[in-house]
Amino acid sequence: MRSKNFKRLVVDASVARAAGDEDATASVSINCTEFLETFRDECQHHIVMTLEISEEWNTHQSNFATTWMKSMIARKRFDYVKPAVNKALSDKIEDTATHENQLEVMRKDFRLLEAALATDRTIISLDETIRQHFTRAAQRVGEIRNTVWVNPERTKERPLPWLQNGAQPEEHRQLCACPYIQSLRKCLSGSFGFQRNLTQGRKEGRIINKKEKTEKTAWIWQSKPSRGFLLDLAIQQKQPRPRSDSIINHLFAILPVVSERSLG
Repeated sequence: MRSKNFKRLVVDASVARAAGDEDATASVSINCTEFLETFRDECQHHIVMTLEISEEWNTHQSNFATTWMKSMIARKRFDYVKPAVNKALSDKIEDTATHENQLEVMRKDFRLLEAALATDRTIISLDETIRQHFTRAAQRVGEIRNTVWVNPERTKERPLPWLQNGAQPEEHRQLCACPYIQSLRKCLSGSFGFQRNLTQGRKEGRIINKKEKTEKTAWIWQSKPSRGFLLDLAIQQKQPRPRSDSIINHLFAILPVVSERSLG
């Protein structure tokens, strides 16, 4: 029976490429090197590899990462897996794409999700673009909602203490709870009550304060990630993409959709 003292972690080639030697000066290089050293020297976690991920590592890994991987293999902390093909899941994730470029990126990095789902549901990667794509997909695809995503470069997320403390599947690190989605939740939590009052007021024939409606919507719209997330949802739910002069009405039209189908 496998020990509970370690996790099997999928490490993207972006980390292997960025990790540098002792003379590295770039912050991303220093952070990735420190993360991999902590992974190897202070923990018992295993690295997960598939054929596709291994090929990408071999193409992009730095000299430090090459030596690091050899030491992990020597310590028998290298787990090679062959995930079963899950066409139904990949189709569901691809259906969340809103444009061709996003679809191509998601297809390329679906290998990370496959490996994570076959092991301990944890991905280590520097790629925030694909993280956001999969986060948005997770709002509709339940199978990947609990996948943990950690970026060694984002020191505010405290990746080293997380690694040292057992790489637990903390809720705020999961795709269903990415920081900008949490921020959107907070904004919308106050807005749904306002939306209900707005609807009830219309039913009762009361006059709705246009200024209050405008201010409430602007509060949601001020965050660029939230704005992009809402626009993506509009496309996914076959809502028309709003023009600049119809943003307020459009947001109030899709707020119930966001509440019921996406943020749960």
